[in-house]
Amino acid sequence: GAGGWPESAAAGPDREGAADRSRVVIRRRPARERVDAGLQEAYVAFRAGDLPAARRAYEALLGEGPGQRDARLGLAAIALREGRNADAVRHYLEVLRRDPRDGVALAALVSLDEDADPVRSGSLLRGLLRESPDAAHLSFGLGNLFVRERRWAEARQAFLDAHRKERGNPDYAYNLAVSLDRLDRRESALAYYRLALELAEQGLASFDAGAVRGRIRAIRQDPGS
Repeated sequence: GAGGWPESAAAGPDREGAADRSRVVIRRRPARERVDAGLQEAYVAFRAGDLPAARRAYEALLGEGPGQRDARLGLAAIALREGRNADAVRHYLEVLRRDPRDGVALAALVSLDEDADPVRSGSLLRGLLRESPDAAHLSFGLGNLFVRERRWAEARQAFLDAHRKERGNPDYAYNLAVSLDRLDRRESALAYYRLALELAEQGLASFDAGAVRGRIRAIRQDPGS
C-alpha cells in the first residue's frame, strides 16, 4: 500500500551511551517499500494526467528488481496515451521476455498487432482466460480482437465481460457502447456512452470525450443514425 511505512529516520542513543543522544540514525527502507512508494507516485501522476511526472517515476524504477514489471507496464500505458505504439510494444515485449505468459502484456500486444493471426491470438487469450477467468484485461483483449474482424456480437459479449469484472474502467464501458452501437442497439449504447464519460471523470480514458458527446447528440437527434 501507499501508506503505513515506518519512518526512515529515528533519533536515539547509540552504543556509546548518553553523550551522543542527539545523533540521527538513518535506516534505509527495504527495497520493496521503496519500489511500492515509487509505483504509487507514478500511478497518482498517471491518474492526474501528468504523464511526464509518471514517466520519470516509472523510469526511476527500471533499475529496481521488484518493480520491473509494473514500471514497464506503466511506461507502455504512457506510450499508448502519447501515440507511441512502437515504444509500448517494446515495453510489453520486455515484460514477456521475463515472463512469456504475462496476461496483461499478451492481451495488449494482441490488441496492437493488426497482423497477428486472429485464430492463434484468440486461442491464446481464451486459454489465459480459462486460467484467470476474472482477468478483465484478457476479456478486453479478446473484444478488441473481435472488433478487428468486425465480429460485433462477440465483441459486445467480451466487452460486457470485461466491464462486469472491472466496472470502474472507462475504456471498457466505452468499447461496450461502441459494439452496441454497431449492433444498432442505440438505447443501450447511449447508457454505456454516458457511463464511460462519467467514469472518465474519475480517471484517464483512451477515448475522445468530445467525440463521445457528439455521438450521444447524434443518437438522440436521430436514433436511426
